[in-house]
Amino acid sequence: MSAWCGLQTHQPLHTLTHAYSTMSILPLLRRLAPPLRASWLRIQGRDISYVERVRFLQELKVHESLCSSFIPDGKFLVYHYGKPLLRVDKANTKDAIVWLTFTEVKNYYPELLSSYVLLDVSEEGKPRYSVQVGGIPSYTKEKLEDETGGIFTDLRLGMFMVSWQEAHTLSRANCVHMWNKNNAFCGKCGAPTKRNASGRWLL
Repeated sequence: MSAWCGLQTHQPLHTLTHAYSTMSILPLLRRLAPPLRASWLRIQGRDISYVERVRFLQELKVHESLCSSFIPDGKFLVYHYGKPLLRVDKANTKDAIVWLTFTEVKNYYPELLSSYVLLDVSEEGKPRYSVQVGGIPSYTKEKLEDETGGIFTDLRLGMFMVSWQEAHTLSRANCVHMWNKNNAFCGKCGAPTKRNASGRWLL
């Protein structure tokens, strides 16, 4: 069950937003869970402790409306068939991973809300997500690479282009995407699994 502007609905978030443009989705998402959102907005824009990041991440996983409300403010790591978008010329620097905004990803991949996963919370208190865009046309893929200066790079090679912390992020994102791909149905009863706001499939 997802909250949508104060209303309860049994429709998943990505189906509810299908009829809306990117610009109309943003204010609607941000209106979700106002009390919880306000309490966590205070940590935005400053370095926060590891404990605060873990607490915030747990809140995002537990409260679907809170997680949904922060999607427009998050940063997105983009994957294309298991290959992360990286800047090869920025290897071994903090800019090696291409992090895009919600609006930027939405421009290339309108189905963003049906394939993102929540990864972690950055040191600045920003939720970070990953999205798999394997279904985009080849010309859109090329445009995405050209405009961001990145290249969809083999994950094994990419692990040597980033710090160990970022390598962990790349690996975790790939693992969650693979888990979602392989667990669309319950392994015991065969029933379809349900996607929650953090992008995980619930058995």
